[in-house]
Amino acid sequence: MKLRTIFTGAAMLAATLSFAAPKEAVAEKLAPLPAGSITLTDYLQNDIINSLEHWNKSDDLPYKAFVEFFRTGRAKFALGEMWGKAVRSGSLLYRYTHDEELKAIMKETMEDMLTTQRSNGSFCCVPPEKQPDNKGGDFWERKYVLLGMLEYYTQIEKDPRVLKAMTEHADCILEQIGHAPKTELLTLGWSSNNIESSTILEPMMWLYRVTGEQRYLDFSKYVVETGGAKGYDLIQEACDNVAPHKMGGTYPKAYEMLSFWEGLADYYRVTGDERVRKACFNLYENVRKDEITIIGNGGADQPYHPKVMGEAWGNTALEQTNPDIKRSMETCVGVTWMKYCYKLL
Repeated sequence: MKLRTIFTGAAMLAATLSFAAPKEAVAEKLAPLPAGSITLTDYLQNDIINSLEHWNKSDDLPYKAFVEFFRTGRAKFALGEMWGKAVRSGSLLYRYTHDEELKAIMKETMEDMLTTQRSNGSFCCVPPEKQPDNKGGDFWERKYVLLGMLEYYTQIEKDPRVLKAMTEHADCILEQIGHAPKTELLTLGWSSNNIESSTILEPMMWLYRVTGEQRYLDFSKYVVETGGAKGYDLIQEACDNVAPHKMGGTYPKAYEMLSFWEGLADYYRVTGDERVRKACFNLYENVRKDEITIIGNGGADQPYHPKVMGEAWGNTALEQTNPDIKRSMETCVGVTWMKYCYKLL
């Protein structure tokens, strides 16, 4: 068999991106099986295929509209998260199914998204002169762009254009966020303690693990040193075994807290920081014991945090039968709890 090297634009670009994955302080004890190793059966398989056919591959999932937010803006705060979530979902389903039609859909929406990159390198629902837009959720949205692109790059194809776009997008964040004269991380967000902004840690650590570029680890260290919430050191609270529903003051938002902790788990893997490890396992044990209900999810509005719309930790393992509860167990919490358990495993 003869091997030929065809120098295309993508190949030439790849030659300029000479990244090397870093050595990690903590080796994985278990690793996922390669893509395509197993096929599920019965109702699990049925639900996966149902989602694939009637959502991820259907016209009901408006990929083009999600991308359009990054061209012309969004009518509601944080709508820019939708593209990243859709691409993450599709990329993981592709890993399992290797469905070529799904792959084509993912490639099409990625091509579309790449055309929206701003002059400063960002993929953002507001123009550079309005960045970061704080209450609009701009920083949360940019996090989800990174996560969507990273999942695509990992599961669909290692397109050097996507890697270049991700690094430029992340570098824009590094230019804007940090100690003065930059904008401090915990001044951004829509909640009372801005916990959602700290969730940038997970994609920054993932990007560091992909590229080995020290600046992403340095930024991640800055995020960790902020403590995760304005006015509160969530890491220390976990080390001290503060109950989850009492962490972060009046806004212990379960989804965002677990998202931050996903990044902390990756930070420990790379750095071996024992304080972070203690915080990770303490939070796991306390959530498992105090928050996870009989159906495997957690969080509620009553009796502790009625203003957080049922999306805060609420001592839910005990309170799950409280008849005053009107909203509880946000779907994002259950999904992120499973992901966090996976990382700790």
